[in-house]
Amino acid sequence: MELYEQLAKDYDAVFSILVSAKLSGTVASSVQASQSVDVPVITFDSKILTFPLTSQLKKGIALAEEGASIEEIKEKLEILRDSNETYVMVGSLQQLHRSGRMSGLQFYLGSMLSIKPIISIEDGGLNTKDKVRSDKKAREKMFDYLRSSQEKHKVKEVYILYGLHKEVADDWQSQLENEFPSIKFKSCPIGAVIGVHAGEHTIGISWNNANV
Repeated sequence: MELYEQLAKDYDAVFSILVSAKLSGTVASSVQASQSVDVPVITFDSKILTFPLTSQLKKGIALAEEGASIEEIKEKLEILRDSNETYVMVGSLQQLHRSGRMSGLQFYLGSMLSIKPIISIEDGGLNTKDKVRSDKKAREKMFDYLRSSQEKHKVKEVYILYGLHKEVADDWQSQLENEFPSIKFKSCPIGAVIGVHAGEHTIGISWNNANV
């Protein structure tokens, strides 16, 4: 509310793009705050996390600079948002279990079988996309997802998301740049909160299929 009151001094409206409502309470906080300020606030659920929502922010800023109306910006961002694909290899089943995101039985079986779950973000929520037996297989699975999207949609920009170890993300980026020279790649930290749940070795990729 304090932020929106401050912005109201210089702006006619606030367009707030926030982390998925299914992963954070920030969207609900924005809606509540917007009811107590005198400036119009558009609360936009990105249905995504941390750095991948940067693509929505950049597009929104570009549209605003081009003179697009709030409704036009919202419409374009919804198209961009709904075309997103994000896949993450969980770095630590133990931390996922401790945070309450995985049952004791799932943790035990996953640890015994050395399973590496690949999590996708679908409609703003977490979904188990696949389960593999090694980091290498997980990486190849996610690279395959990108190959498929690139063939269909000509992806322009990809975010490589990492928990703590940027050198692994840099290695992924080098491999991907060699295979996809037409795509712009950027390595980004996945965020401290998600890192706590998923572990320091968590790594993933994210992109949008729509060109709006």
